[in-house]
Amino acid sequence: MPTNNAKNMFKNFLLISIFGVLGFALSASAATTAQRMGGYILLQVESKGEAWYVDPVTFTRSYLKDGSVAYGALRQFGLGIKTADLNKIPVGVEARFSDTDTDGDGLSDKLEEGLKTDSTKADSDGDGVSDGKEVLQNNTNPLGQGSLAYDAGLVSRLKGRILLQIESRGEAWYLNPKDGKRYYMKDGDAAYQIMRFLSLGITNDNLATIPLNVNFVPEPVAQTPTTTPDVVTPAPVVETPMTRGVFDTDFVLASYDKGKALAGTTLFADNHNTAKPRIIEVNMLGEIIWEYDLPQELKTFTNPGFDVEQLPNKNILFVLPGNGVYEINRSKQIVWSYKTTKISHDADRLPNGNTLFVFGNNDTMNDTQVTEVNPQGVVVWSWHAKDHFNRAPYSTMMKQGWTHTNAVSRLSNGDTLISLRNFNIVAEVNQAGDVVKTIGEGIMVEQHDPVLLENGNYLFANHGVPEKAVEIDKDGNIVWEYAITDSKQWPVRDVNRLSNGNTLIATTSKIIEVTKDKTVVWSFDIKDTSRFVGTAGAGLGFYKAERIVE
Repeated sequence: MPTNNAKNMFKNFLLISIFGVLGFALSASAATTAQRMGGYILLQVESKGEAWYVDPVTFTRSYLKDGSVAYGALRQFGLGIKTADLNKIPVGVEARFSDTDTDGDGLSDKLEEGLKTDSTKADSDGDGVSDGKEVLQNNTNPLGQGSLAYDAGLVSRLKGRILLQIESRGEAWYLNPKDGKRYYMKDGDAAYQIMRFLSLGITNDNLATIPLNVNFVPEPVAQTPTTTPDVVTPAPVVETPMTRGVFDTDFVLASYDKGKALAGTTLFADNHNTAKPRIIEVNMLGEIIWEYDLPQELKTFTNPGFDVEQLPNKNILFVLPGNGVYEINRSKQIVWSYKTTKISHDADRLPNGNTLFVFGNNDTMNDTQVTEVNPQGVVVWSWHAKDHFNRAPYSTMMKQGWTHTNAVSRLSNGDTLISLRNFNIVAEVNQAGDVVKTIGEGIMVEQHDPVLLENGNYLFANHGVPEKAVEIDKDGNIVWEYAITDSKQWPVRDVNRLSNGNTLIATTSKIIEVTKDKTVVWSFDIKDTSRFVGTAGAGLGFYKAERIVE
């Protein structure tokens, strides 16, 4: 912990030697200033050197009283990272840091602790090259053979973040946005030196344009500073703290407008790596907070229609096409299942505890398109398309099955909404199995996941060129649509209306949230879509997604 004398010297140092104060070329716009300063540690040079961290995701600032508080505080912003990804980021060394270097290899003892090299041996792996030279000059592995391959794209995306090694002991690193290098943050003293030497000075006026993080609570809790920063503190806003997770380099959070996106988590199935199909839940920052890898014996049952949903008890219900429907708890244990080869695309848990599912993949006229089973696995209701559509023009249709039924939902009036993809219509069926009405003639094209909205309209994913999210009224008039023009995102197979009026759309390579005026306010993307060409993309990537709001 720095002494009071050290703190006073630090403040004098700021007032005398900081030349690059943030009065230079900054826009008067608060948003621009906050965004440009995202990830930086700022010091008030016109005050007493108070330190602030600007979150590069929310672009709000949090007060760092001293080294000890800063260490605990900055870890609250930590993003979990795997060692393999951390190694793709170059290591930074600051000559002005006051650290011991026992073996004289150019790497401080604290840094060597973070790198897992031997602080008492200049050459940890005995290859004749010092650890410092390998890390800082040669970009080679100080613990063995091989080069250190850095990823400029990864560095760019994570600049200014606090990275926590999840496969080790949670060691913290600060990725300096100025030089793109990571600095080991072992403890309060290290955090203090980062605050001192890797920060930028800022004037009070410029600082005041950056919104305050009113939800931030420092750890450990410190006494209120005797001199508070010259800024008006807004009234506290009640907001549920975000659960932090792990960054996966296969994905990128391309857009996030915190003020317009619906806060929550997003649950979906991911099949972009066919060797590792899984169910993922991410927070608003795109960090994985929960995931479930399919067991080896089930990995081949993901197409078509790896449907996933959270149940009221927070368990997860999912469909494995051609295999069955499963319920797992959050401890990843299977607690219920119904095995059948006659299943694909969609399953819903009903309020009475029964499970409703469809079969449409390569279905025939003799198949059951919709089935409802009770918790004991007994079929209590079913529906056959042949009883109503064994006539022209439907009887001769055939594309991946006769009907290729791909979605079902039970309406509040007890009827069932069934999507008959090959017929380009949705049928509403009563409890007796009679078709009450059909929806979408002349508008729907191989529709997916139609839902009846509270306003009486229908929302669905529509294929065609380009593919779209479409909302129609009860008379079949289009009242809203959003086109997906990038063919690498096709097919689009899920559209949900959120409680804030936005729409969540699951394409093959992106999950996006758009406003009513068609502004993208959240976008979670698969980074590498080189294989998403033509029909190949249909079996890869995303299928459906849902936003969970507690």
